[in-house]
Amino acid sequence: MNRFLIIIFLAVLFIPAVALAQAQPPSQVSVTIPNPLCPSGQPNCQLGIPDVVNNIIDFLLFIGLPLATLVVLWAGFLYLTAGGNPEKIKTANKALLWAIVGIIILMISKGIVLLIQSIIS
Repeated sequence: MNRFLIIIFLAVLFIPAVALAQAQPPSQVSVTIPNPLCPSGQPNCQLGIPDVVNNIIDFLLFIGLPLATLVVLWAGFLYLTAGGNPEKIKTANKALLWAIVGIIILMISKGIVLLIQSIIS
């Protein structure tokens, strides 16, 4: 029974290939592959990898800067509510430090992208 199923499977798999091998090729084949990076409304745009990287960095700035601002505000709130407690002040210092580090990293990443784009073009 197994041998019969294997023969049927192979016949179904290879018979169409034999039939397609006998077809005459068309004289001219015109295939157009749309750029997957372009918006659907712009069929002839020239969007490339640098533009995609720039869009990703812009998105990260759009999300990261307001988030970092909220963390700075949270650190200020922690300072105000610390009441002289060294542990709470240490927590506020860490929150403020990492928020500033995050802002610096976001700005440096945008600067690196702009620098590379200016060198390339």
